[in-house]
Amino acid sequence: MSDNHTYARPYAEAAFKTALDDNSLKDWKECLVIISEIVSDMNVKAILANPKVTNAKRMEFLESFLPKNTNNKIIHFLNILLETKRIFKAKEILEIYNSLEEKHSNIKIVVVETPYKLSSSEIKVLQNKFEKEYKSKIEIKSILTKELIAGMRIRIDDQVRDFSARNYLSQLQDQLVC
Repeated sequence: MSDNHTYARPYAEAAFKTALDDNSLKDWKECLVIISEIVSDMNVKAILANPKVTNAKRMEFLESFLPKNTNNKIIHFLNILLETKRIFKAKEILEIYNSLEEKHSNIKIVVVETPYKLSSSEIKVLQNKFEKEYKSKIEIKSILTKELIAGMRIRIDDQVRDFSARNYLSQLQDQLVC
């Protein structure tokens, strides 16, 4: 685990616990996604890191991206992230928050990369297979990846299953070279 995740974990856990207590998981996730995307921009990082900009101005700037009726606890959370200089860990906070939410709702996200668009019946077959294997609800996220040539690459939790033609050809090449 990287240092960024180590620093982000207590904040993600606090955000998740607060969201769970307030029954506002969706609102928190929406705001964390927005902040994560905004903070990843180099121009925004420059503004937030500028010592001439006050925390009040930074907060005002970040709040301008959030929905108008944003929960005060979310605003307070962002203020804490700014004061502790953890705002730059927003991406990691979101990742940990998402994993906590998945564990809580017993939903696993399966990322399926293919060089073609999966049909709804193919997605359903994969979903049923993984629901039986993992004994939990499965959500399939399909990504088009042309460089796979054919086949698919599947990521679930920390596992990667690579059934792509590209991987097969690479393994064949390795065997021929040896």
